[in-house]
Amino acid sequence: MAKVAEPQFGPHLNDWNLLKALNWYHINRSELDARKYLHAYVKSNINSKLTIHDISKWNYLMTDGWVARLLSTGVSLPELSQETNFRQSLYKYMSESVELEKNEKQKKVEDIPKPKKRQEIKEGILGQLEFEVDEFTGAKCKNDFDSSKFLMAHNVMRKDCTDIKRWAKSNFHHMADVIAIKPDKQLKEGYSNFSKPELKRLHKFYQNIYQSADKYMRAKVKPRKVKTNNKVSVTQTSLEAHLSKL
Repeated sequence: MAKVAEPQFGPHLNDWNLLKALNWYHINRSELDARKYLHAYVKSNINSKLTIHDISKWNYLMTDGWVARLLSTGVSLPELSQETNFRQSLYKYMSESVELEKNEKQKKVEDIPKPKKRQEIKEGILGQLEFEVDEFTGAKCKNDFDSSKFLMAHNVMRKDCTDIKRWAKSNFHHMADVIAIKPDKQLKEGYSNFSKPELKRLHKFYQNIYQSADKYMRAKVKPRKVKTNNKVSVTQTSLEAHLSKL
């Protein structure tokens, strides 16, 4: 649909005619038109480097676009102070936009996650293993948990394997006391809801974790390369050359 032709307003408007002109733009022009009008005025009177994309970030009103259009076409507002106030509002929009963009950039920097410390990683891995223990015991000590795959999936470091081995060994010995022929009464009561076979499988569960961590840690050790010196020393070369002349 073709746009309605823009009438000539002014050159001098009183308050009533200004309201009529603003109303005409409001009915016959779009928000995009308002932005274009505002950009054209700002580029000519405020900052020639600003793009229409910059203007889109401003917290302006559509009426600002209509006023900008009237001023760009040479129309005078009823009061001189009105044009001055209008220009001041544009500077305010511009400074607010710059400040907002600055704060957003700062927020993005602050939101970048910091690298986790080793202590946090260690506690995270052990926490995951504790969760797997809960899952295991919740399934009557029967599931398909593979400790070797777990370590590889979490890309566990050798240092963390030491902590895992220490944790698994401690729990392994604890369960050994639980399943002993004559266990401590308090220990026995603490696991009264588990059957003997379940306790043995839990004991085995910790053993598997320990063995997997030990094997994984050893696999992480890179074999040392033996340096071979294929170069013949200068002294040896000279000696051989001397002997050949004898």
